[in-house]
Amino acid sequence: MVDWLYQKSSYQSTRTDYSSLEGFVSGDLFELPAGAVQLAAGAQSRKEHYKIQGSAFQRTASTEFPTASASGGPANLDYNSAQINGVRGKSISESQVNSVFFETLVPLLDNLELTVAARYEDFKDLDVSAAVPKVSIRYTPIDSLSLRASAGQGFLAPTLSEVTAVDNPSCGEVFSGNDPALDGRLAGTLSCSDGNPLLDPEESTIYNIGATWKATDDLELSLDYQVIDYQDRIIRLSQQDVLRVDLGNFLTSRGLTIDEWNDLVENDLTAAENLFRPWVDNGEGNPDIIRNADLSVNQVTRKPGNVANVEVDVVDFRIKYNLDMGAAGFLSANWSTTWYSKYDYLDPFGDTADAAGKQNGQTDIAPPISEFNHQLNLGWLINNHNIGFTINHASEMEFDASTGPSWGGGLGYTGDINGFNTPPAGPEKIDAYTVVDFRYGYEFEEAFNGSLNLSLGANNLFDKEPQALPVVGGLETRTQDPIGRTYFVQATYTFE
Repeated sequence: MVDWLYQKSSYQSTRTDYSSLEGFVSGDLFELPAGAVQLAAGAQSRKEHYKIQGSAFQRTASTEFPTASASGGPANLDYNSAQINGVRGKSISESQVNSVFFETLVPLLDNLELTVAARYEDFKDLDVSAAVPKVSIRYTPIDSLSLRASAGQGFLAPTLSEVTAVDNPSCGEVFSGNDPALDGRLAGTLSCSDGNPLLDPEESTIYNIGATWKATDDLELSLDYQVIDYQDRIIRLSQQDVLRVDLGNFLTSRGLTIDEWNDLVENDLTAAENLFRPWVDNGEGNPDIIRNADLSVNQVTRKPGNVANVEVDVVDFRIKYNLDMGAAGFLSANWSTTWYSKYDYLDPFGDTADAAGKQNGQTDIAPPISEFNHQLNLGWLINNHNIGFTINHASEMEFDASTGPSWGGGLGYTGDINGFNTPPAGPEKIDAYTVVDFRYGYEFEEAFNGSLNLSLGANNLFDKEPQALPVVGGLETRTQDPIGRTYFVQATYTFE
């Protein structure tokens, strides 16, 4: 009786099947005075099968059913409209990709090497193809110094999940944020996710110059400078980003600047609403944004799009040092530093924004980016014992996220301990964050005719806690670990 009354909630919502066939050859082509020209070439054919489906109830229901999760949400979803082979509520996509590639090493001189590579890919089901080249050169003026430079192009086709649109996208409730157009609350609205069949591939151009100097047998220093230029970057925008893009298009069509619009909203909201209403009522705006009669946001459907051009400049510095202490063992130390000297992108209003050193909490175009990231690996090996420490440090970031939780007027709860419908103020900075991991291992060289390596350790050894922030969830989990200290034991056995 219970099984008959209640639909089981356990079901497979998505499934991806992947198969690949590839082969390659490598070897020497011919001899030059400086050495042999080497070639590696190959081909690959891969196929991906992607399926989305609702629950058994959703796929067999003959009538529409309610799914609203909050006041103002959509009244229903109709799974009858999507059918695959006569079965409602399913969506299936396939992708066939064929590619060929090669890489050749040409020794121009005894101390000068040239590498040329290329890859061609044909995405049959997406009707796109690309040929991306890369060239690099390595010069060793003296035995201890190596200079290198490279230039190449990148190509990233959208995934099947990104291009597969369904009639009934999945939705979730929003708990914070403001409407950038009319400054209304987004709490209580719906954010939905769907695919975009009109996606174009993402392209990039990468330049790199670097040097490695082996100062002594035990000391090595390395420095690299890299410039990456992304075009048509594929990003699924946040709800606020979608609204910002729509506002930017509205301002362009009306010949207004964002400052002029913000002044109008602040000083004469009624006039701003009267100017904005035809944009909504006449269908000029983004159809993925649904607004209520009072122009408040009801629902936003987020789709991946070619929405960003990003320029990134990165400096990487590394030091490796080894010290043989004789009977006291062997000590190693590796230090690396990454400096984002530039991370620029175009915001929805056509202005260049710098993401380096910021949380970027109100956009999905850029992730949280600490300007400096450092890592130190320390190792000590003595006899069969080995001890290791890994120290990761990220510099502080500017806090710029929407604070919350906060609910829109009329829903009762505000999330504010003072009883006001105003989110709490956030800090100016997210503090620098340092985490230490520890590992100890012992190798049993003769264990059952093999060798056994037993390790134990702790991640986040000093139980560093993330900084509490007035955002949904209370933490910035993309950069700070919410789990705390964890212990582990690992055993590896090698047969001989």
